[in-house]
Amino acid sequence: MDERYDAEALRLARQAAMAGESVLWAGRPGRRWAPGWPVALAVVPLAIIAWTFGSLVVNEPYRISEWWQWLVPWVMAAPFALILGVHLWRMWRRDREIYAVTDWRVLILAPDGTPRHAVGLERADEFRRVGRRVSLGGEDEVWRLGKTDLDGGLGRFEQLPRLERLADAEQVMATIRRAAARAAA
Repeated sequence: MDERYDAEALRLARQAAMAGESVLWAGRPGRRWAPGWPVALAVVPLAIIAWTFGSLVVNEPYRISEWWQWLVPWVMAAPFALILGVHLWRMWRRDREIYAVTDWRVLILAPDGTPRHAVGLERADEFRRVGRRVSLGGEDEVWRLGKTDLDGGLGRFEQLPRLERLADAEQVMATIRRAAARAAA
């Protein structure tokens, strides 16, 4: 499938647009090559636990004699497996999103076309492009509010609306800037 033109994404974006609103661009996230740091942070402890348990079984097979001793590594690995599962589910959910730029707003749609996020173009000066990602603002407020969080607000940043893994993020950002200039005029 060509990442630059997606007829299904365009159809769903037109359905989600309000009356009188025209869709200027619609697309989906590009393919994901690496799962990212949250997956690595869950997989590394899982691998260490599995390697440790495996080495105990291989080197001293008779040392683990009680049935409950076999459960210890699994109980230790369960939180990491849960974190990994939740993150993989979030990745799968984000990979199915549909992005659209209209003459009034930027939309992030669910796979069925219902809007998850709608950010008005009056906030376009807050939008930032970094690589293949366009953040749709809110970083300053999250940074200010996140200072009181134990994780420094990282969880809040994850919830911000953004267009990820765009084939041509520079062109999408230019489309947003042109639409915002027309809306302001």
